[in-house]
Amino acid sequence: MDILGFFDGLFSFFSASRAAQEISDDTPRVDPASSQKGDEKAKALAQQNEQSKQRRQSRLKKAQEQKRELAQQVEQRQQQISQQKQEIATQRKNRARANAKTKDYSRSRER
Repeated sequence: MDILGFFDGLFSFFSASRAAQEISDDTPRVDPASSQKGDEKAKALAQQNEQSKQRRQSRLKKAQEQKRELAQQVEQRQQQISQQKQEIATQRKNRARANAKTKDYSRSRER
């Protein structure tokens, strides 16, 4: 495997060096018609990019709104749970007080 990799790298090096020698220094000439087509393609590409950007932003906004709503629901649920716990605690205290009062009365009668 290492030998094959070595020869592959060597071949790609020679191919790249040969391709570099064939490149000329002349700049390619652009025809006006092809530049106009290029401009149209660039405009179309820019429009597509803008549309995809808007779609991405709308998805992000929607996701953020859903996140906020979920956070609000979680917060409301936590508040409900804490209220229920407080109610249960007060009920237990009231029961304990009521039990304590009945025990006190029963003791005072025995004396």
